[in-house]
Amino acid sequence: MQLQLDVQREQSQLRAGLRRDGVGLYFRGEMPVSLTPRLIGLDRYRELARNCELVLDAIERVLRLYVAEPEIQAWFPELEKFRFLSTMRPPYERWVHLARLDLAETPDGRFQIMETNCDCPGAILMQTMFKPAYEELEVYRAGIASLGPVPQPADDRYFFLRSMVDVEQGIRGRERTPTILFASSTYRTILSDLDLLERAAGELGLSARAMPVQNLMTVNGRPAWNDLPIDLVWQKFDAFIDESGQYRPCIYETSPTECDVYWRALLDQRFVYFNSFVSAMVAESKRILHVLMLPEIQALLTESQRAATKELCPQTFPLQVRPVGDFPSAREVIAHKDEYVLKRVIDTRGRGVSLGCEQTAEAWQTQVNESIGGPVVAQRYIEHPAQRMLVAEDEPIRERMFANVAMFMIGGRAAGLLGRASPDRRTNVARSGVFQPVYVVERPEPIELS
Repeated sequence: MQLQLDVQREQSQLRAGLRRDGVGLYFRGEMPVSLTPRLIGLDRYRELARNCELVLDAIERVLRLYVAEPEIQAWFPELEKFRFLSTMRPPYERWVHLARLDLAETPDGRFQIMETNCDCPGAILMQTMFKPAYEELEVYRAGIASLGPVPQPADDRYFFLRSMVDVEQGIRGRERTPTILFASSTYRTILSDLDLLERAAGELGLSARAMPVQNLMTVNGRPAWNDLPIDLVWQKFDAFIDESGQYRPCIYETSPTECDVYWRALLDQRFVYFNSFVSAMVAESKRILHVLMLPEIQALLTESQRAATKELCPQTFPLQVRPVGDFPSAREVIAHKDEYVLKRVIDTRGRGVSLGCEQTAEAWQTQVNESIGGPVVAQRYIEHPAQRMLVAEDEPIRERMFANVAMFMIGGRAAGLLGRASPDRRTNVARSGVFQPVYVVERPEPIELS
């Protein structure tokens, strides 16, 4: 479908709509949204959603094995120091309540998972913020609306919040709504989404506050803010691998005494918290895609789970001097550098990712050799060619960008897609990227803006 539009007017209207709705206040003053939509047909979406659900079911299976079996815990050596946290069993059925499976589409039309993002992933509300302004544009009214757009659960800005409250009330059996904390830390603070979630919770009439755990008070032996004991917590802590090669949660900087009120109540499970630590530490680990494909794990999965993991999971493996099973040796990774990516097993916001295609042969060889036996995995690079997209500048321009989609998983079910694109292969909006509107449509047809 070729749409003849006044692109500059469309871009100006989009920016005005975002400012009117207050979106700019929550994203560095200007939310970057491309005019170029991404469309996926309903049948194709349903297949992708089902496969994502099956992969997440398989991850849930691995998590239950992990907390019970030291042999499987040993597959995650960087968690040894905080093994007690990673083996805490949450009281709810779905240990991964929210995940964001980041997916790249290959030239032959297949989707593959780049990362699982099971540690309170960001951007859950972003699409609900910019879609209302986008849907006032001619590109939507004259083009997308005619293709039969199908709403998804995550299009409702309150769907995710209600899902957490439902789980908490199912556990506690309360008739009243819970007091909610969107928790961060003063150490290596991550604030993405927390103010948005607080705002949305207030619109629902919930008592909610986003704040660092170091600032909590105690009321009747429980963590509280404004004298309100906390019932439900959404945890947003950074994490990294320290110099000793161990996982480091950023709840505190040097000692748990810095957030003693929160830390003690956490260990005593005095409140319901999302996501679980086994989700944040094991399902979030870059090793999880490797573990899913191990023969001993594949043997425990259902036939449909095995098919879904083989379809969506790229080859991922720790670096070894010699090949192990079907996984290549470090020498092969060095020799075919354009085909591989190195990833630290725990890190955030695109850190710790090195693409062979961007390195010199000498630098790549050094990185691979230094990573052997360490907290790093190699992954087959998922080829996804750059696309020309309309990007907002002083004048709308077309720029080649690497685009991917993220499937949000809430309570184990696919909830909808978020699109992002960037000139950097590490697709992150913080890395000069943009959000791309994604629509599931009954009648898929490419839209070209001119």
